[in-house]
Amino acid sequence: MLVVLEHRFYGQSWPSRNSSMEVLQLLTSQNALADAAYFIDDFTASRGLNGSNWVAFGGSYAGNLAAWMKQKYPDVVKTAVASSGPLLAVYDFPGYLETVSEVVKALDSPCYDKVYDAFNCMESLVNGSSCGNYTSASEIIPALRQCNSVDFGDLLDRETFFNILAMGGWADNWPSSGVRRNCAIINRVAGSDPLSLYGNFLVEMGEGGNCKVRAKSSVEATEEVLKFIRSEEGKQSGAAGWFWQTCYEFGYYMSADPKNGLFGYSTFSGWPYGISCGYEFGPSFTKAYTEERIAMTNEYYKAKNIDSKCVILVNGEYDPWHTLGINSASETSPDNYVVYVPQAEHCDDMLNPKTEEMRKAQALIQTQIGIYLNDSNC
Repeated sequence: MLVVLEHRFYGQSWPSRNSSMEVLQLLTSQNALADAAYFIDDFTASRGLNGSNWVAFGGSYAGNLAAWMKQKYPDVVKTAVASSGPLLAVYDFPGYLETVSEVVKALDSPCYDKVYDAFNCMESLVNGSSCGNYTSASEIIPALRQCNSVDFGDLLDRETFFNILAMGGWADNWPSSGVRRNCAIINRVAGSDPLSLYGNFLVEMGEGGNCKVRAKSSVEATEEVLKFIRSEEGKQSGAAGWFWQTCYEFGYYMSADPKNGLFGYSTFSGWPYGISCGYEFGPSFTKAYTEERIAMTNEYYKAKNIDSKCVILVNGEYDPWHTLGINSASETSPDNYVVYVPQAEHCDDMLNPKTEEMRKAQALIQTQIGIYLNDSNC
């Protein structure tokens, strides 16, 4: 029997159309786990299923919930399969673009070099250095063939610009197909220097003169996002609920990767995302407050040091979220089981297998579920 639960405040499961702070504080992962535990107990009793074993399945944030379900309610579920779960909550999250960078390098190293050169040039200019024939940050926008000006002296404007330039074109939970598409274009277009080449790439991508690279102001760019989150569609899609949870529990705000520097080493932090919390929920939602809430989340769930057994933890090499999860047996208790799949992307193990490695991984997961269901210690 397969039962799918809808998370509170997602889809149709809004207990109130009121989105006040008093109501939203009922939206937490802890309450979602309690909902699941209550449902399992009630469903088991009402259907005469006493003595049956439950397995928690989940991918991405729900992968966290699956692992946490076994940790916090060990007598309610027998085992859990946690796919692509970012167990470590963070404010700044450079690991996302770190993985995307590594995918670009693995699939097309000449393309990697061209993107690196373009962003490195831009980062040099905004930091006051020259780059080839360019001597000022004011030359970036014309070179990229974009229509809006950016105040690179304003930190939020600057970070918002680089955030959209990197995340909008390259960020994807399943990065390989987008990387191949982008690199095919980059390797086809010409340019007299790294910036003009990247500008020609943007034009080919339909971004030429696209004012979305920077709205009239950073506040207006944020307001555009918040308008959707406040809408009925935002509630139904889960965007509204997830936005609250990032502000109140998790963070996960993508930032530049200081390890590889493909999109600049420090071109943007998680702040352009995090600042939206204050716009929507009031001045108490500062960066410090969200960081405090993130620390509470990690303390409660133990982050990567989950205190559980009989949990199957699955991650993929090309999944941009995998750096926040458990990727090897050495990172967790021997009472858990880790499956790390080469070149697999976000939650790939929950889909039809595309590679022999994934077929083997799914067979391992299935076998391990059976082992745990028959293990009296689980």
